[in-house]
Amino acid sequence: MEEKEKDAVLLLQTSPRVVELARSYGIKNVVKIERTPTYNDPLRLSFFRAADIMVMTGSRYPAVYLAERTTMFQYMASGNAIVAESTLGARGVLEHGKDAYIIELDQPIKLAEAILELAKDEGLRKYLGKNARVKLERSYTWEKLAERARKLLESV
Repeated sequence: MEEKEKDAVLLLQTSPRVVELARSYGIKNVVKIERTPTYNDPLRLSFFRAADIMVMTGSRYPAVYLAERTTMFQYMASGNAIVAESTLGARGVLEHGKDAYIIELDQPIKLAEAILELAKDEGLRKYLGKNARVKLERSYTWEKLAERARKLLESV
């Protein structure tokens, strides 16, 4: 990635071990962002807004599902393009080519190719980011989710 996009920087908000792993694979432009006290910390959200491409890695483990969904909705709120690994959470909300790029789980080459494609196409990044933000505002606000929950509870 760095060879093809010289000004690309990988921002990670994770453990030092993951940053070391990235560097062990030869990634030079890695910046570690310290963990913030909450998911909605203004510093964390400002990094989201400043990014061009949000990369949502996934997991095969169901216990990670809630964290993936929370992060996905924050990424959608940023209005930036999203590349997401195909998980139940991502597939349940995002549509490939419409509001995100969805790639197979555990395919790092395909992940890099998707990032490169979006890095080269500002129009596509804006299209995907805008659509993700609109979908969030139409279907996933607290008000919309509360309405769904109320209807579900009333039907029981």
